[in-house]
Amino acid sequence: MKEEFTISLSEDDLTNLLDSNISADEFIRSVFLDEENSEVLQTSCLYYHHNKGGEPEIADFNIVTDAFDPQNLKGSIVCNFTVEHRHRGSKLNSEWSETVKWIFKIDQSKQLIQFVGEDVPITDK
Repeated sequence: MKEEFTISLSEDDLTNLLDSNISADEFIRSVFLDEENSEVLQTSCLYYHHNKGGEPEIADFNIVTDAFDPQNLKGSIVCNFTVEHRHRGSKLNSEWSETVKWIFKIDQSKQLIQFVGEDVPITDK
């Protein structure tokens, strides 16, 4: 199941990226410094676990820019994090590392960046 989400971009961030004033990595960091954008990304990562019951939470969240093509305004990021899965009324709690790769495309005219996650995250249990 692929997860998707879209984030609005600030004109300054987009202009700085397109004019090569900042690197793709700096651009991605800037986008996700916004608390609301960061929350959307983390919630989207957690959504892979919505049908497993319990109360999954994310800890130790890290974003790495994987690739960026400035000609096509496409790229990818990789999110590494720990999933803490708690089951109410049970002592069966678990924790594992997970990695989700997100492909993104920037729509310059609409000042949006759309992310599409991979089908199945990589789990290190």
